[in-house]
Amino acid sequence: MNNDLSRVKRKLVSNTFYLFLDYSTVSVFSLIFWASAGKFLLPAEYGIASLSINLVVLFASLAGLGLSVALSKLLPEYLEKNQIDKTKKLIKFSLIIVLFSSLLLSGLFFLLSPQLSLNLPNHIILFLSVLIVFTALSQIILGILSGYQNMKGLFFTDMLSNVSKLLLSIFLMFLGFNYLGPIFGFGIGILMVSLLRFRLLPRLNLPTKGLDKKNVFFEYAIPSFIVGISTILLTNGQIAILGLLKNPEITGIFSVAFIVSNVLVMIFRIMSRALLPITSQLSVRKDSDKMQGYFINLVLRYGLLISIPILIFFTLFADNLILIFSSKEYLSASSLVPILSVASVLYGISIVLNSSIYAIGKPKIQQNISIVSSIIFLLLAVPLTLMFSANGMSYSYLIYSVILVALGIYNIKKYLEVKLPLESFYKIMVSGIVSFALLFTFLIFTRNIIESIAFAIISGLTYITILIVMRFVTSDDVKVLSFFANRLPIFKRQFVYIINKIPKS
Repeated sequence: MNNDLSRVKRKLVSNTFYLFLDYSTVSVFSLIFWASAGKFLLPAEYGIASLSINLVVLFASLAGLGLSVALSKLLPEYLEKNQIDKTKKLIKFSLIIVLFSSLLLSGLFFLLSPQLSLNLPNHIILFLSVLIVFTALSQIILGILSGYQNMKGLFFTDMLSNVSKLLLSIFLMFLGFNYLGPIFGFGIGILMVSLLRFRLLPRLNLPTKGLDKKNVFFEYAIPSFIVGISTILLTNGQIAILGLLKNPEITGIFSVAFIVSNVLVMIFRIMSRALLPITSQLSVRKDSDKMQGYFINLVLRYGLLISIPILIFFTLFADNLILIFSSKEYLSASSLVPILSVASVLYGISIVLNSSIYAIGKPKIQQNISIVSSIIFLLLAVPLTLMFSANGMSYSYLIYSVILVALGIYNIKKYLEVKLPLESFYKIMVSGIVSFALLFTFLIFTRNIIESIAFAIISGLTYITILIVMRFVTSDDVKVLSFFANRLPIFKRQFVYIINKIPKS
């Protein structure tokens, strides 16, 4: 049992490691991508680019029909049972369905584009329509690779596509193509990642006969599809609602604040993606409830450890963040950052809880949570946006996230022995508040960037020191830190020695 637990821990850490590299790379390139757009484009042009890209993602996500998440859930189960042929049949069936649905929605997008008031030339609308198909295919292949736990492949393909996206968009904006730069850059990135990931798939030379398609589609894909619509309402739908109810300038300002704060969601999404195939594998074993609950607690704890200091930093230095990632025309977005950051942490926690409910074989419960919370979000978002503009949308997001967390906690505790990391949260909050209060005080007296960096390092060391003094670190943390230390190019033994000397709770 202990050997099995250690093996699963190592796999979770490995998955998280590559997904962290993947999402870190994607997030950094995405922030630079949109920061570059903020530097080159006016708010109205930024809003057009943001709306166009978000509509492509919206339609592509609808075309996926929830099959990407279903693959992440079912493939690990089939592999655990050594049902290799069944995995290939499932992959082939999913690709055929998504190709058909994406072509259908692509045509619908092209026909409806005049009603969406995009005011773009027909050849650009056609380009966006083609992108819907490739974006949908890239999403389904992502689900396949996640199911096989090929996180290394995800990392390298994302790296190559994001470099291409960024360089092309900056080059086109520099040449004066305005909002077309981000649109074409995004498109080339999607085309590249789709082709690269397709090469990583196994050979699919089996017919889909013998696969329980009804069970796959209605028991797992459709509930996941409904949850996906809920996610779209939050991520892409907020931009779309603002774009339709307000104007491109307000949409652009909100987009900058939302993109910055969305980094916090990514922390939990990384860990949730790493956890999903493992929890799914464990669900086919008997008496694995305690182990599943243990890993959920572990993921929440590490998510809070990383996200809380970032949340405090974003709140204290919102103006500076907006200026770094855009320009002074977007400074009004700084008032939205604290609200969106708190909402993002809560939403990230809900992702871990609700994806775990799906992974243990309760997709209908996850579906019902999403339906209830999405209805509440829509009932709040439209009137609050009409009355309070971007502030109204921000508070709608916050309330929505609180509801998702509450429902997630209530339902996960019905099936698993999950101990919420409340004591860890207290220690993280104390350490974060003290260290960043110190940094904020120091920065009042700084004169240059060198001093600011030095004080930031001191603040970070203070955060870690307070956590150690409060005995935050456990024996499991030591094993995780040792895993990363052993992969350092230099000073491996020294770091492992220091890690083992840390006082443990």
